Amino acid sequence: MTVRDDLAHAERALLEHAAYGRSRVRAGALTACLAEGRADALMHVAVPSGPEPTGWDDSVQALIALHPRHGTVPRLEFMAELHPALAQSLERHGFVRTSSDPVMTLDLQGALPASAVPAPGYRRLAANDPELLSAFVEQQAEAFGMPPATGYAFLERLQDTIAAGTSIAAALLGDGTPVAGAVLQLGASGWAELAGVYTAPASRGRGLAMAACTRLLADARVAGVTHAWLSAAEGARGLYRRLGFRSVGSQLNYRYAPFSAADVGPHPGPAHG
Repeated sequence: MTVRDDLAHAERALLEHAAYGRSRVRAGALTACLAEGRADALMHVAVPSGPEPTGWDDSVQALIALHPRHGTVPRLEFMAELHPALAQSLERHGFVRTSSDPVMTLDLQGALPASAVPAPGYRRLAANDPELLSAFVEQQAEAFGMPPATGYAFLERLQDTIAAGTSIAAALLGDGTPVAGAVLQLGASGWAELAGVYTAPASRGRGLAMAACTRLLADARVAGVTHAWLSAAEGARGLYRRLGFRSVGSQLNYRYAPFSAADVGPHPGPAHG
């Protein structure tokens, strides 16, 4: 499998998960995935869905035209190497880049590393355990330096996707409270995105994220997941390399600047759903 194949599989899985439980609206060669009701602006996302156009301006303008009809212009998430002209078109039409992170992939058919840290507090999250789910997103938001409201914006979706089998998530518990955790967002093709990996500030430096991810990836392999992918924020790339992930490209995230203040408010940048 080539690097380009890896990126294409990852982007397809990104679109599959973004579309779950959301309305799909075509905007040229983009698909906008829109949450229902008065959802947090971070819950609306668009992803390239082909066929690749000769120019992106018409698709970007179609995306902007969603605002008067749907009240939002979704964020854009895409693989830079697959769409080399898209970023320039977005910036011509008022979008601003919020992040650029390496895309890393892992073939789960190979051997996973043995974590040096035992995980006696490992717990898979269940949709019928709202107390643990709430504690999980609270700790996750704190670890990322975000307000609790940002975590709660994703709580219902996390619960729904776990119930539907389109996500699996796990935490390491200390005194009954999550101290580390991660989520795998599953795609129909066997590819899954590892997202939301965190360790509570007071528990860092003990290898807990490594232990949680190793166990969760092993669970995913048993469940039939063949590959994992992620966009690696700075500071976490060493962890992912130790887990066996390799860099294959870059993911770019964009938001539409004219409506960002009204739509997003205080939330700091994009986050996966």
